[in-house]
Amino acid sequence: MKYEYELGKFECPYFYFIFSDNKYTKVKLAKYFPNYRLVRNRFLDEYWDYTIIKANDMSLINTVKAFNYNDLKIRGLLYMEFTCEDIHYRKSTQMEYDRYQYTSDKESDNGRLYHELSKLRNKNFRETIL
Repeated sequence: MKYEYELGKFECPYFYFIFSDNKYTKVKLAKYFPNYRLVRNRFLDEYWDYTIIKANDMSLINTVKAFNYNDLKIRGLLYMEFTCEDIHYRKSTQMEYDRYQYTSDKESDNGRLYHELSKLRNKNFRETIL
């Protein structure tokens, strides 16, 4: 089964991270991961994060790149996917952003949380709290 998660609701003091099989974990981000960053892909964000999903250079796959929201809007490239200079991009999910942070800086809060959540993926749990 493919492992994915997304950031769900906030119920003070926990943020819910929901896995693709509908299991979830509750995390106190403010306490344990105070520098955790959300993926930027909302209309109020100046930059949007996109993940490279297809490129001639395989080492670029899963790399996250930020694009200025206004540039995307002007070019008509806004929304889920686009191709630029033979590189195919898709709007990043929170998990893709966290995975990229883990590969580029394992000590970042996003990277550390990604590592903790990836350890849970094979465990048989209904709900867990980190």
